[in-house]
Amino acid sequence: IKPTTYMNLSGVAVGAYANFYHIDPDDIAVIQDDMDMPVGQLRIRRKGSAGGHNGIKSITEHLGTDAYPRFKIGIGHPARNNKAVVNHVLHAFQGDDKTAIEAAVAEMATALEEWIKSGDIEEVMQAHNKKKAKAEKPAAE
Repeated sequence: IKPTTYMNLSGVAVGAYANFYHIDPDDIAVIQDDMDMPVGQLRIRRKGSAGGHNGIKSITEHLGTDAYPRFKIGIGHPARNNKAVVNHVLHAFQGDDKTAIEAAVAEMATALEEWIKSGDIEEVMQAHNKKKAKAEKPAAE
């Protein structure tokens, strides 16, 4: 589903849908942005805290658990260019940031498809979280 509520109230729609259709939180994939990660970095988690993300707080509250898969894409923090947080999360990406986000979205789509087919979030986490970690290591001198 794609909730039509404001992002900060995503849990209203997700919780209602999960309750009506008797969907286990382990079978819900939440796709989110993350300001605490570099632009374009992908991170997949089985569960976790909201980390200040109000939409995630709402989903956790309405599902009654923080144990649901999260597929995160880093959007960087506004401190790097002195933008206010609200403006930062709502702006359109440009240049290298846009390219990085587009690549991360494509990889995330692949990861989601793998998870849907296999049902094994650990396997998907290992494949995609490690891949990004290796890509970020500096080259040997």
